[in-house]
Amino acid sequence: MMKSGEFRSDLFYRIAIMDLKLPPLRERKADIPLLVEHFMRRYAEKYRKRVTCVSPEVSALWLDYGWPGNVRELQNAVNQAVLLCRGDSIDLDAIGASGRLPAAECADGFDPGAYSSLKDLSQAASCHYEKIMIAAVLERVGGNRSQAARELDVTRKTLAEKMEKYGIGRA
Repeated sequence: MMKSGEFRSDLFYRIAIMDLKLPPLRERKADIPLLVEHFMRRYAEKYRKRVTCVSPEVSALWLDYGWPGNVRELQNAVNQAVLLCRGDSIDLDAIGASGRLPAAECADGFDPGAYSSLKDLSQAASCHYEKIMIAAVLERVGGNRSQAARELDVTRKTLAEKMEKYGIGRA
């Protein structure tokens, strides 16, 4: 990157103090409970929810999963679980009816096997979970679009466009 001029060499030498090799999350299973706790607290505070623990079933599923997306995938799974959690404990209902992870479980007719390219699958999955997240936040805030937009970190206009796109709020 420095040779092609995409990254300044002086900046590289300032930040290149040491080379840190961090194995993938699937090789650091002991880190999963600590990361879940961290992300759970972060998102519980963000969404003003009293989520304080994870059920043993969900913990076991998360420990057994391979996490191909590493920490970012775990973070997104915990984010969604906190958002969809109805009590103080993240249970199987918060991560999907079958107890599988959000990326693997796709309700409402979303079938990962129906896509022939990763790009199409990624886009469909993103839309699917975006719709779920918007609906969950709107339900939690009693339909207050301004508050929902703030919590989702989008403008009211963007929220309205997405609600229209997904058919949310239509009678």
